[in-house]
Amino acid sequence: MNIKESIKKNTAIIILMGLLLTSIGCTNNHNTTSKPKINSSVSQSNAQKDEVTDVKKDGFAELRVKWVESFVGKDNNMNNKNIKRVIGKIDTNAQKSIESMVKYGTILWKNSKTERYKEEPAHIREMYLSLENMAKAYATKESKYYQNEELLNDIKYGLDWLDKNAYFKQEQYGNWWQWEIGIPKAITNICMYIYDKLSKEEINKYTDVVYYYQPNPLYSGASGVSQNPKRESEAANRVDVSLVAVGLGILREDTEQLNLANEAITSLLEYKEPKEDGTLTDGFYGDGSFIQHQHVPYIGTYGNVLLSGCVKIADLLQNSEWKLSEEKIDILSDFAMNSYVPFIYNGRALDMVRGRAISRHNASDKDSGYQILNSLVMTAEVLNKDLSNELKAFVKSCINADTSNDYINSLNNITVINLVEDIMADDSIKVLETTALHKNFPLMDRVIHKTNNYLFGVSMFSNRISNFEYMNGENARAWHTADGMTYLYNNDLNQYTDNYWNTVNPYRLAGTTVSTVKLDKDGLKNNGDNGQKLFTSEDWVGGVTLGNYGANGMALSGDLKKNRTEDYTDAKYDSLRANKSYFMFDDEIVCLGSNINSSEKEEIETIVENRKLKDDSTNIVTVNGEKAVERLNNNEQIKAKWVHLQGNTEKGSDIGYYFPNETLLNINKVQNKNSWGSVNFGAKKMEPVTKTYLEMWISHGVQPKDDKYEYIILPNKSVEEMQSYEKENAIEVLSNTNDLHAVKHNKLNIISFNNWEDKEVTVDGITVNKKVSVMMQEKDDVVELSISDPTMKNKLSIDITVNKPLKKVISADEGIEVIETGNTVKLKVNVNNAQGKTFNIKLKYN
Repeated sequence: MNIKESIKKNTAIIILMGLLLTSIGCTNNHNTTSKPKINSSVSQSNAQKDEVTDVKKDGFAELRVKWVESFVGKDNNMNNKNIKRVIGKIDTNAQKSIESMVKYGTILWKNSKTERYKEEPAHIREMYLSLENMAKAYATKESKYYQNEELLNDIKYGLDWLDKNAYFKQEQYGNWWQWEIGIPKAITNICMYIYDKLSKEEINKYTDVVYYYQPNPLYSGASGVSQNPKRESEAANRVDVSLVAVGLGILREDTEQLNLANEAITSLLEYKEPKEDGTLTDGFYGDGSFIQHQHVPYIGTYGNVLLSGCVKIADLLQNSEWKLSEEKIDILSDFAMNSYVPFIYNGRALDMVRGRAISRHNASDKDSGYQILNSLVMTAEVLNKDLSNELKAFVKSCINADTSNDYINSLNNITVINLVEDIMADDSIKVLETTALHKNFPLMDRVIHKTNNYLFGVSMFSNRISNFEYMNGENARAWHTADGMTYLYNNDLNQYTDNYWNTVNPYRLAGTTVSTVKLDKDGLKNNGDNGQKLFTSEDWVGGVTLGNYGANGMALSGDLKKNRTEDYTDAKYDSLRANKSYFMFDDEIVCLGSNINSSEKEEIETIVENRKLKDDSTNIVTVNGEKAVERLNNNEQIKAKWVHLQGNTEKGSDIGYYFPNETLLNINKVQNKNSWGSVNFGAKKMEPVTKTYLEMWISHGVQPKDDKYEYIILPNKSVEEMQSYEKENAIEVLSNTNDLHAVKHNKLNIISFNNWEDKEVTVDGITVNKKVSVMMQEKDDVVELSISDPTMKNKLSIDITVNKPLKKVISADEGIEVIETGNTVKLKVNVNNAQGKTFNIKLKYN
């Protein structure tokens, strides 16, 4: 029975099982097989036309060469230490796979995991990855295994063995990703590496099963044997299956697959819109947000899979008829600049957009940051010269600022090594001065505030974005990571890199207001299940931006919901409420909290700080001018006006904390000993490590009623500067009530406030009538005013009155209606469907 007859027979069997597949025929040089196809509901595909584009054979040959060279390089300079290191690693990986391979038996590798491949498809993928290591060495000219005949025979034996015993047309078990993405990507690479040594029949044989599980990149589960069949592929997953389609198209000279891949990638390079009910789908949004799994901010991990995959396809196909249009390349550059660059600080990718990856011991913020820099380097290769140089300058600046100097030494891709070394050697690409930036991402409940010497970020959740993601035993103690957690990045680049998430106290994350109820008493396996992917009924989460300054707020609720509606009672702190605000300026971050209420029996705390210290815990803590907390595990309660924490580096990592009202603080230096297995079940065999932290918190007691807090974070302040800060009178807290948070920065002449209720309030001559976040600055004779509806629920407008004689409108965003100017300014801001955006207007005195 030939391949076509075999597939027809299998298709008939599937139909008899009640599954629907449609088959189309497409004849090309390598493809003699009919493949199942799913009609596109996204757009009309070129692949749905009757004609098939005639492509010259040598065009496909060029694409195959380009594919292989993207992994193994071309004419590699073995005098380059980094390239020599990569070639050595290719040989080492191949040697390990060769030496542990079992020929002519019931298993393929001497490995306890791979022996259980019939239980877990990840073990099938591991075997393919071992073959890929061998094939990569076979294709690398500088490898000692280059075109080794014995190695080739082993690779082909492995392909045959896996095709017969492990990866064939069958009911899927385990994670669908392995069947439809992980294994197909490995098969594609293996076949590319040894293409010239495979017959057409062998190519078809090894890729037929890939067509079966993943025939169309617009869809997943198309075979009907997935646990989640016939679903539209989304975001990063769509990129992955598009890469599979490109590989199949090149290997089998199948223009249909390339047409589909082009359509799939093109469909991703556009901005998504929230649904009518405010919920989100996977992808990029106009505010720079990136969502995966419908409600998780994921720029740092899945987002990079999408970026790197899009760039790989764009680069690979840029001289072919399947190249991306200039319009789509422009959107790709927008993604790079507006979504990725803001979340990189000196080479680190912010943990608040990395999802469950924060629990992986081998995937720190540095690792993720380096991977994104790699993608940005490749992105620069497909952009016009000006945009390309802008990205290159950013990458160069990150490398220079990374005092660990690990980046280039960490690179394992020869192409990227060559490009990065060219960037570093090019004097025309200048290192950028760090510039201030305030950027709100309202659709994913995140905000970043960057100055020339620190970055501050806040992670929140709402009825739109979930609290955290636990999956596959990963991220088991992340309960409070979106309860208003604050991140402070400065010259201490290893603060979140070196064993942070496995050793930090998960009940005391900086910036959060939490119940002390214990959530891990049922053991590790249930940790993550207890409260993950939950929402609140609250929608007041967001803020406003004015130039490089901004304000954000979060209505925190312990009344958690499943699927945004169904009550979740297991958390056991349903009654907790708090209104939390963050006002961000040049030198200060003002943190206000009010309406702190709870009827539970557990103590409620607001965590001012939980910072990793030097391993010897010698960081000096100064309170009100006196040294304090000099011993470990000796909780001190101190009435504090200000606190200074010595940082972990010689300069650029000290932090000050100022309390406008003297506050009773709990301050403790603690040593936490834990392994990565405490947060990631896959690392349960890792040895524990010990790290020291400074924990500083305000206790609101048991069953607090309308309690509050006020503190100001002062990055990079010295002890001497803290001693004089009170006299500066830079910040005034105008209001910290249940209904209104308001501050004034006297030096910058800025007023900012968050109105938590739909009622009229007046702050220093500014009157509003709805829930709103406002910031206004007077500079010379110009007043700049910014307004936002953080709730995204106001379907009408916000009325604003400014009691100042402003008669000339310099500029106003669309949506701002100027009702009156003169002695008083009256505005109406149409915020319907504004999705939390900031509206800005500039006016001038008469």
